[in-house]
Amino acid sequence: MKNRPVLTIIFLTVFIDLLGFGMVLPLLPVWAERLTPSKYLIILLGSAYSLAQFVFAPVWGRLSDAIGRRPVLLLSLGGGGLAYLLMAFAESLGTLYAARFLQGFFTAGGLAAAPALIADVTSEEERSRGMGLIGAAFGLGFIFGPAIGAALAQVGLGAPFLAAAGLSFANFIWAAAMLPETLDRTVAREAHTRFLDLQKLRETLSSPLLGLLFFLLFINTFAFSNLEQTFTLFVQERLGLDGRAAGRTTGFLLAYIGVVAVLVQGFLIRPLSRRFGDERLLLAGILLTGAGMMLMPVPRGVSGLMLVSTLISFGWGLVNPCTSSLISRSAGRDRQGGVLGLSQGLASLARIAGPVWGGFAFSRIGIAWPYWSGGVILLMSFAVAMTRLIPSGTAVRGDAGDA
Repeated sequence: MKNRPVLTIIFLTVFIDLLGFGMVLPLLPVWAERLTPSKYLIILLGSAYSLAQFVFAPVWGRLSDAIGRRPVLLLSLGGGGLAYLLMAFAESLGTLYAARFLQGFFTAGGLAAAPALIADVTSEEERSRGMGLIGAAFGLGFIFGPAIGAALAQVGLGAPFLAAAGLSFANFIWAAAMLPETLDRTVAREAHTRFLDLQKLRETLSSPLLGLLFFLLFINTFAFSNLEQTFTLFVQERLGLDGRAAGRTTGFLLAYIGVVAVLVQGFLIRPLSRRFGDERLLLAGILLTGAGMMLMPVPRGVSGLMLVSTLISFGWGLVNPCTSSLISRSAGRDRQGGVLGLSQGLASLARIAGPVWGGFAFSRIGIAWPYWSGGVILLMSFAVAMTRLIPSGTAVRGDAGDA
């Protein structure tokens, strides 16, 4: 893989960013319980975060095509630190929602710029491996972040948010000093002239291959967000724990999920991709995640939840880099940020719809229903993907429109 030092720098940058995110995510529902008794409103905090990403990720992506990956990523890191500070000092539910929206706005820049940067410095053959490094950084963040957050919460529930803010600002300084610009200047000039080309956006959305990949990304993210935004409350009710114990237990389970994700995306994705191809790995990931979601409500203890979480994290560890790799390889050299930003925007739209449904199902139908419904949707998307990816022998080319 070429430009390995650049990959190491972006890996460390994303890892530090996700370390802060992992520190606060399991504790956010408990932090919000100070401000409202409504579990539904707590779950919907995820939708405020995702709404901002849906609206702004495509814009950030096109901006990274026009002005470069580095400034967009730096803005994302610095703004994320401000959002954590606002969370730490939030004294009303409205302020907490505003902080989550602000966090989503700035995080959208990193979500668009980081994979585009990876695409800049990897060949098509190594693309899934490069995207897997981002996933591995996510996984490591969820290994260490929740554990550090749980330890800091013993000092005070606001301490992890303050620590995450400090980490974001330190990461900004690190990235400013170490991260190079990877965007070709010629590509940037071409992209700058078509920054908001709506006709090209329509062409992108109508591309058959990209349309299928966007559909699978949306469905899989929607299903997974049913787990993501209800998991702490699910563990609390399933195991009969108080808020602090639920936060610690969920942090442990998320750390375990992170270990599995790191193994898959950091070590297994490259040989598996070479052996089976990204299309088949994507299908396997959808099937494993769907099966795990269907089984999640069955266990009554931590060991059983760990076993089911293995299926989900292994499957999602395949889905994420393979989908990003296929989308990136379907986009032209000057469209990486725009197309990948659009994909992140659609994923964020799924993260808006997922908590809305997950919160309703959890509070009104039963705590198992976010997982059962997510599993059914995943298995249905697997059937659709089987008929359209493998039999057609889909070949990914740079023939998609611009975003």
